[in-house]
Amino acid sequence: MAKYSPKQNEWTKAYLKEHMEEVRFWVAKGDKEQLKEQAKLEGKSLAAYITEAVNEKAGRQILTPAGERGKARSNTENEEA
Repeated sequence: MAKYSPKQNEWTKAYLKEHMEEVRFWVAKGDKEQLKEQAKLEGKSLAAYITEAVNEKAGRQILTPAGERGKARSNTENEEA
């Protein structure tokens, strides 16, 4: 696997700054590992697992799964029109 170059790091940071927001929260010691294990059992990343849980709890899509970012935003905009 090729090394991650300083230029790639620069591009990644620029993309994240323009397109993404970070959400942080704290959990009790051991809970993060349990979440990661459950996500792995379901074949998901921790982020995908949490995104799905939030959307299920809300009863609608609040958070956009990583692979659907462009598509989901377009659908939401079409529904509002």
